[in-house]
Amino acid sequence: MRLYVDLDTNRITEGIGIRQAASLVEIKVRDTEPVEFIFFRQGVAQELGSGALGQFGIKAQDDYQGDYLAFSGTWAKSGSGADTVYTFTPAFNESALLALFSTDTEYVEAVLEVSWIVDGATSSSAQHTACRIWQDIVQDDTPTPVPVVASIDDMDDAGFYELGGELYWVPTASATPIKLS
Repeated sequence: MRLYVDLDTNRITEGIGIRQAASLVEIKVRDTEPVEFIFFRQGVAQELGSGALGQFGIKAQDDYQGDYLAFSGTWAKSGSGADTVYTFTPAFNESALLALFSTDTEYVEAVLEVSWIVDGATSSSAQHTACRIWQDIVQDDTPTPVPVVASIDDMDDAGFYELGGELYWVPTASATPIKLS
C-alpha cells in the first residue's frame, strides 16, 4: 500500500499533488503488506532531511490511549530526491487487533498516523486518517473444502477423478473423496 504526505498541510493523501486528505484507508487483518509513504511539497516528491526517523501506528477509533492495533517504529528508506520512498512493515496480527475480531466481526474502525523526526530535532506528524481493518476470509486455520464431484460421470470406472490438477479417489459413489496427490 502506498500513501502520500503533503508536507504543506501534514495530511495523508492518495497521491502526489492531491491536497485533499484521504478519507479512508482500508487494510486486511493478518496481512503483511508493507506500507509505503512518499512525502511531497507543492506537488513535488521530497526527500526528508538526512537521518530522518519515522513511526507508523494504528489505534482503535476513539481509543487514542489504548494499545496499538499495528505499529512500526522504523522505516526503510529507498531512493533519493524525488524518488524517495519510506517503507514501514507493521504487523496486522497484533493481539490487540486480533482480540477485536470475533467470528462475525466484518471490520474494525481505527485511525492511523505517521510521524517523523528530521535532523534529530524537528518532529512532525500527519493528521490522523480514518482506517478500516477488514476481517480476512482465507485464514491458515480454515479447513480446506473437500472437492465435490459434479456427477458420477466425472469419475472413471475405478472412482478416480482429477480436479484442479489434484487426483482424488472415491471408494463408493456416496463416500467422501480422498485426495491422493
